[in-house]
Amino acid sequence: MSDQPTLGRVLAGVEALVEGIASMRPPGRRMNDEPLDYLREQFARVHVALADIKETQREHTSRLGRLERSLADVQVQLAEFSVRMDRFGTRVERIERRLDLVDGPAA
Repeated sequence: MSDQPTLGRVLAGVEALVEGIASMRPPGRRMNDEPLDYLREQFARVHVALADIKETQREHTSRLGRLERSLADVQVQLAEFSVRMDRFGTRVERIERRLDLVDGPAA
């Protein structure tokens, strides 16, 4: 398990902190829930933004995987073309020798 706090644990910690501060107030004075509500709202927004970021990251990871596969396909095709070109060179040399088109060594 990760040591990093989750949003729920952070929110629970903030609520505990606010309740602890509220318990220090003199009796008869009630703490306003407005700060806690504000924090809940902000953490909810952060949670939504984080979910959006995670979804975008998943999409980017998927697209990157497709790009890598495409690049690998292109590299395979390039290697195949290279082998074919080598074979063409060999075939042309053989044809030249058969037709006696090859020049003798330069003297």
